[in-house]
Order: sequence, then C-alpha cells, then structure tokens
Amino acid sequence: MKVDLKNSIGSILYSHKQTDYVTPHTHEKYEIVYYLKGKGLTTVYGENIYNFKYEDDCILLIPPNVKHDEYSATDTQIICNLLNLNEEVEGTYFFKISQKTEEIFGRIKKKMLYINRLYHKCKYEKDENLLRETEVAVESLSPDVYRLLAENKNYRGGYLADVVNAVKKYIKNNFTQKINYDILASEFGYSYGRFRHIFMEYTGMTLYSYQQSLRLNYAKQLIAVSEKSMNEIASKVGINGSVRFCNWFKEFVGTTPLKYRKMNKMLKWGAVWNLTDLIKKHKTANMIIDTDLGCDCDDAAAIAIANVLHREKLVNILCITHCLGDEDAARCIDYINCYYGNDFPIGKSENCPFDATKYLERYVYKIKDDFDKSKRIGNSVELMKEKLSAAEKGSVKMVFIGQLNNLAALLNDETGRKLVYDKVESIVIMAGNFEQTGEYFDYKTYRYMAEFNVALDINGAKRVVEEKELPLKFIDFNQGIKVFAGGVLKGFDKNPVSRIYKAFGVENRESWDLLTVLYAILGSGGMFAASNEGKVNIDDKGRTTFTEGGGKHTILTLVNPKDATEQINNLLLKIREVR
Repeated sequence: MKVDLKNSIGSILYSHKQTDYVTPHTHEKYEIVYYLKGKGLTTVYGENIYNFKYEDDCILLIPPNVKHDEYSATDTQIICNLLNLNEEVEGTYFFKISQKTEEIFGRIKKKMLYINRLYHKCKYEKDENLLRETEVAVESLSPDVYRLLAENKNYRGGYLADVVNAVKKYIKNNFTQKINYDILASEFGYSYGRFRHIFMEYTGMTLYSYQQSLRLNYAKQLIAVSEKSMNEIASKVGINGSVRFCNWFKEFVGTTPLKYRKMNKMLKWGAVWNLTDLIKKHKTANMIIDTDLGCDCDDAAAIAIANVLHREKLVNILCITHCLGDEDAARCIDYINCYYGNDFPIGKSENCPFDATKYLERYVYKIKDDFDKSKRIGNSVELMKEKLSAAEKGSVKMVFIGQLNNLAALLNDETGRKLVYDKVESIVIMAGNFEQTGEYFDYKTYRYMAEFNVALDINGAKRVVEEKELPLKFIDFNQGIKVFAGGVLKGFDKNPVSRIYKAFGVENRESWDLLTVLYAILGSGGMFAASNEGKVNIDDKGRTTFTEGGGKHTILTLVNPKDATEQINNLLLKIREVR
C-alpha cells in the first residue's frame, strides 16, 4: 500500500530550552508525546482545562483537534507521534512511569524513536517499502497505547463507552434543537432512567446539563465575537425570544448578555489564555514581586496567577522576594512556583523590623514539610539589585504586596536607589487606606489606625513615599475588600493555593494582593480608574493621605467590583489543577 507522506502520520524529536513556550495548536490525529527528559507544563484546552506537569519519562495522549500548548521549565527533550486509533478514546490521558508500566513505557519509547528515524528517512528516500515499514511501525504503537490506557483507572472503554460517545456526538450535532431523551435512549435499547445513570457515570453530567453547556458555550462565543442581536443569538442556540434567552443566560453566567459582551470588549483577566494580541502588541514586562506571604492567603493566589501568566509570556518574572525574615515562608513561595513548573530566584529579608512568627503559624508552618529544603534562598535586597543591574533601562515593574521594608532598604542603598530610578518603569503597591477620614477606621470587629502593610513598618512606608518622583501606584485596602475570591479552588487538595486557603480557614477571601498583581501585569483592563498624579503622605501613626500635584504618585480605584470578582474567579478556575 502506497503511503502519501504529506497525509501520513508525523513524528518529531526536538529539544526545548528553559522557558521556551509552544503556543496553543491542534492536530487532526491523536498525538502521543513522550517526555524523554526535562520538566515543564502542558495545558490542554477544551470543555475543561487541564495542566499536566511533566518530567522525565511521562507520556501524554491528546485526542484530535484538541488545543494544547507546552512550557519548558528546564531544558527538555521530547518525541511526538501522530497516530490513528481504531477505538475512539474520549479525553486526554497523562501517564507517569511506574514499576507496573515500566515495560510498556520502554516499548513505546523504543518504537517512537525507531519511527522517528524511519519517518525522516522517508523524506529523502521515496521508497515504497520504506514507507510501508514506517506505516507498520506506527500501527504497532496502538496496542501498547491501549495497554497503557487499560492501566489508567479513569479510562472507560468497551460498548458502554461507545454508546455514550455516540450520544454525545448526537447531542453536539443537535444541541440547538429540543431533544427527546426518552426516544434517544430507546434507540440504544435503554430506558431513559437507566441510560441517564450510565451517561452520568461516564461524563459526570446529566444529558440535559450536557446539552445546556453546549448551548451556553455557543452563546458566549456569539456574544463575544459578533454584533448579532440577542434575538438572533437566542434563535441560533435554540431558545425562543430574547427575553427568555437573557434570563436563561443570566441564570447560568451571573450577568446579562449585554454586560458579558461589554466585558469581552475589554482586556479580560479571565481570558488570559487567549491574549495572543497582547503578546503581539506589547513587549513582555520584566517584573519583581515582593510579598509577605504567610500573613494572609491571598498572596498565594496572586503568586500562582503570576506563575501562569509568566508561562503564557504575558510577564517575565525576574525573582520573587519576601519581606519577612523567615526561611520557611520564603520556601513556601518556591513551593507554589514549583507546582506551576517555574524555578524563580527567591530572597528573604535581612531587615524585617518586626516578628512575623504569629502570622506564619496560620498556614506556613502547617505545610512546611512539603517545601524543598535544597532551594538556595538569597538576600531580598541584594537579589533585587542583581536583577535590576542586569535589566535594560526602564524595563522593570516592581510589585509590593506586603510591608515596604525591602523597598525602603533598597532606596537607602546608594546603588539600589540609582538602579530603581534608572531601571524601573513603575512600582505598584498594595498599602494604605486613602478613604480614612478620622483617627481610626473600623473593619469587621476591629478598629485600626493604620492599614496592615503600613502599620507593621511605618518607618519603611514613610521612607518610600519620600521619593515623590518615583512612579508609585497605590491600590489601597478598600479596593481588596470589595472582591472575594478563592472558593473555586475548594477540593483541589494537591494545589498549594487550595491547601493554603484551607489551612488559613477560609474558602473565599478579600483579594488585596490578587488585584495588585493582576493590575501590574495586565493593566487596568477597564477595571481601575487612576487619579491625577500627586503625592502620598504617611504620618507617624501610619495614616495615609493623598494630595494632587507635587509628585508622580497615583491612586487606583476599582471601578466594577462584580466584574472583577468574576474575572478573578474565572482565572483561578483555569489554574487550579496540575496533573
């Protein structure tokens, strides 16, 4: 049988350097990927989005026409094969080598390397026998793939799986129509009651929910990318009348179709996976993040999102420093980074003016047994100086989501101060209460004179705002309390952020640090309004005020907390699981 190489199965053996990113793409056939060496993260998109954290000897099986990307955390070597499978495999499967599967892995690796040699030989030698040998070698992969699938407890093959797949295909082709599920079930020889249980067992969804999810996704696409009227969209998704459609959409999404369209015209935080235009139009910013991770849990979610946006090349994280002097807390930062496939330099403070131990007991010390004890922890200020020194003029953004002692120490250092003025584009700070009108302000059951990040180091904060010519952007306490997020991570116990929120004792939490990091990376996105430039002042008791004119400081105010909450939760949903 003559094989047309252009339409035949492909094979690629390639190496990626550390931090290389393969943008989202698809294939028309099944793809089996063998990670020969290295570490990184592959994201597979679809009805659900999964992150697969690979290392030496891992295999990923991706169905046809499923979008996926790849980020290398270290230098990696990968071999890929496209192949046909006689039995349709529903879903994406990720395998790590084990004692039980070692023999199968060995056979697959040997065959894939052999196929690669044959395939590339075929490009130069138009020999029919060689082409046939290549095809036979590719076909020999299938039995080993099925054996590997049989070892996976989540794989469901056989007749029932075929029936469920056939029904899903029928619903996909007819989801805009009214479907009689009784008749549909009877065509496969089942009562509706029995088949409903089978479908639920295999998909985790009811037949009705599956159809509604397809309708909803289609409606979202039409609203976001077209200017069609709501009446037209309602008709296309199979709902009679625009009023009924708008009520239906709001019930599932939580906002009206028109508001959803308006949000999608903005730069959306919740859709960072598709911000290819941002990558093309804007130079990726270098960033240094300084945190008091341990004092609260929203730092953890902020750091996690920064990790993912770094992988998406929307930001380049130079280092993450800690403003407390505790090495376990600094290692907790590394714990989050490693989960998302990154290995940023970490620093801890050598000038922390207060004892933060009581705050770290909330969760850092509860999970410290999982931290990598071999990680080298540097000096925060020296690490900042090192990264700034190597950067281009005006190319770095600095973000502070904790006390300002490290920034104050950097500015007190003659070399550090020069580097800040020369290399830093802007400094985004979560600190202060600029709505405070009296001696005190009340929050929940407590009375405060100064906001937390200022109160723990008033002298450090005062030193920072002395620099009136620095482009300091403040997001204050009052913005974060308008946005509660994090509950969507509940139940994902392997995710460090989920573990931290649980250990802290909350599901949802105010999002002070999340808002600050997201603004620093993505800009206002229509979510923030900025004041005119002026000067921030901090008195001896830590109270913050702002006066227009006389400096380059600005105050940022959240415009639409409800939209911001939805965007943040959508983004958290997309980073919650690494498999």
